[in-house]
Amino acid sequence: MKRLLSIVFIGVSLAFALGLSAKAQAQPENTAKFMVGTWEKVPAKPADPGKPNQERILKMITPSHFVVLSIDPWTHKVKSVHGGPCSFGVGEYSEIVEYVTAGGMNPDPAKKYTLKIRKDGDKFLQSGGFGNFSYEETWKPAAPASKPAAGR
Repeated sequence: MKRLLSIVFIGVSLAFALGLSAKAQAQPENTAKFMVGTWEKVPAKPADPGKPNQERILKMITPSHFVVLSIDPWTHKVKSVHGGPCSFGVGEYSEIVEYVTAGGMNPDPAKKYTLKIRKDGDKFLQSGGFGNFSYEETWKPAAPASKPAAGR
């Protein structure tokens, strides 16, 4: 009987320990650990070989702020910018747009946009929405800018 109780106790203890281990492994890492850095938006549609991309979008994220730049790939001039404070949670990321370029969207420091984040290798997928509009974007580590074509 003692042997049976010992076996049951060991079995229950082992199952409990394995369950806690599996639960700990299932917890996603804090989003801030992999998002801080400079990212480039992956175009939603493959570029037409006969027509170059019309913009390059970079997102720079620090532990407290973000900025998004839309850049003309030929002139290397910034077309638009927006940014502000950001915060991180497990599997999510929040932005408050405090500043924008003239003629861009209206900044609203009272509005917090919370986005779902999923790590995919060295990339991350960001999804969210505004009212009836929803989207998903893929961001990859930013590469150095290419030089403009000759004569541009």
